[in-house]
Amino acid sequence: MAAENGFLTQFVDETTFYNRIVLSHLLPANLWEPLPRFLQTWLRSYLTGNLFYFISGFLWCFYIYYLKRNVYIPEEVDFPTADTWRQRMVTQFVDETTFYNRIVLSHLLPANLWEPLPRFLQTWLRSYLTGNLFYFISGFLWCFYIYYLKRNVYIPEDSIPTRKAMIQQILVAVKGMPWYTLFPTVSEYMIERGWTKCYSTLDQFNWFLCFVYIVLYLVIVEFGMYWVHKGLHDIKFLYKHLHATHHIYNKQNTLSPFAGFASHPLDGILQAAPHVIALFIVPVHLITHMSLLFLGGIWTTCIHDCIHGNIWPIMGAGYHTIHHTTYKHNYGQYTICMDWMFATLKVPVAEDNGLHQKAKFD
Repeated sequence: MAAENGFLTQFVDETTFYNRIVLSHLLPANLWEPLPRFLQTWLRSYLTGNLFYFISGFLWCFYIYYLKRNVYIPEEVDFPTADTWRQRMVTQFVDETTFYNRIVLSHLLPANLWEPLPRFLQTWLRSYLTGNLFYFISGFLWCFYIYYLKRNVYIPEDSIPTRKAMIQQILVAVKGMPWYTLFPTVSEYMIERGWTKCYSTLDQFNWFLCFVYIVLYLVIVEFGMYWVHKGLHDIKFLYKHLHATHHIYNKQNTLSPFAGFASHPLDGILQAAPHVIALFIVPVHLITHMSLLFLGGIWTTCIHDCIHGNIWPIMGAGYHTIHHTTYKHNYGQYTICMDWMFATLKVPVAEDNGLHQKAKFD
């Protein structure tokens, strides 16, 4: 204890010495000696900070701009203005999306069918074709795996959806696909116009900041999708005319990976809107935005297969199946966090019967 007090006394003596050295050379004693030690220390830091800032700045500017004029710094440097920088960003966005259009469309259509189209229509056509390919390939492969190769392993026999139910879901999804894919097309148009905080190169932020912004982007998306989804249930007009189309699949034997996009087009657009709203709030890379939209599509497929993965805090299919059967729980998209925060979470209980895991809903 005595040793600790000795150290504290040394600290006080040392900082008092620094205060006296600085303040006695810069101010009359009657201005600073009556002050408490805390204010003396702040005053010393404030004065030395200003002195350092101005002296170092003026000396260095005098040296490089006058004594060594035109040696280190050219006489006229074309520093980009904010408008010039934004124009470069817009050009990079246009070049990048043009590249994606060419990669996809040149492999799927003859050049004379898509090259004469305006860029907006080319982008929509690329989104529409890739959206359909993704929907059918992922849906068929996943259904083939869980309903045939692993039949009665993940899904009990009486919970496998009928072929008729899946065909009905596909027909609804196909009708909505032109409108679903119009949404990312519009988002890319806004990005290309420079209206959002989206960026195209990593030289503006370090990797840590990029990671922080991605996390913030996902938090905003999760928060927005929760409340949009909840609103589609709580507002009777929206539920009746929009969301009810998706909720005709309200039992395990009517849900399948094809049900993810079987909804009213405006319903799907509203639930995806937070992805674009977040672009006006948080800076994210163009590829990050496009990748998360794509992953959102994959996730929408996965959470309708009724297989409860039970990975905390992921909003797996077990949680979403409860949502389809109770209508008032588990509104979240990727995680259970928002449902936990706003008291709408209902947790599935898994039971192993030796053949498969069957979700019981309390």
